[in-house]
Amino acid sequence: MVSTLIMAGEGQPFNMATFENKSIDSSDVMALMADYQWQNRVLLVFAPVAEHGALAEQSANLSGMEADLRARDLVVWQLVDQEPAVVNGAASPDLTSQLFYDHFSIEDGEFTVILLGKDGTEKLKQTQPVTANGLFSLIDAMPMRQREMRQRGS
Repeated sequence: MVSTLIMAGEGQPFNMATFENKSIDSSDVMALMADYQWQNRVLLVFAPVAEHGALAEQSANLSGMEADLRARDLVVWQLVDQEPAVVNGAASPDLTSQLFYDHFSIEDGEFTVILLGKDGTEKLKQTQPVTANGLFSLIDAMPMRQREMRQRGS
């Protein structure tokens, strides 16, 4: 089985309790993402099946990078078609990945990676795994991240 993509970080505002006893639909996806706005960047990793080779590659690319992910306030969502969403390594059984597939217009059978910035806008969308260096370079070039690095002295 493919290891789960994780982010061992701080500031994880996702709270499924907000949606308890409520039927969740595609319109709620942006509400969920808005919980991260101005606090975290979000990496959405879509795969048609858990055993997909690109998902395994993406997982390997980020393996052991928890400190780097945390330094960039990055939350990783793993979204395998027809399975519960996995947020920071924890499954959310009441939240199906299909809602995200619909909202982000991901084609059936397609592997896709989407990076959302802290402002909630799409910064990257591609159909192949992203390397850790590529991801971190993209994030580190963002004006908000540049400001964070100056403030944190990193």
